[in-house]
Amino acid sequence: MTTETKRTTKNAVPKALWMVNESIREVVAFCPRCKAMETVNFNAEGIIPTRRFTQKAGNIYHNCGSNVPCRLYSMS
Repeated sequence: MTTETKRTTKNAVPKALWMVNESIREVVAFCPRCKAMETVNFNAEGIIPTRRFTQKAGNIYHNCGSNVPCRLYSMS
């Protein structure tokens, strides 16, 4: 086994990515208007940007036009 192989064999993911993934939290967002349900990811700064969900003033909204914030359910 070469030195290069030894460095990359542990899950083939650099250590910096392990540290980032540990700080990401998954929750299920449920839109009360259109009944959409999807997993969204959060980091320390808030929601990780997606095309369907946005964060405004601490609440998560679906892009269906609802003025009612989504309900969030923890996955753990």
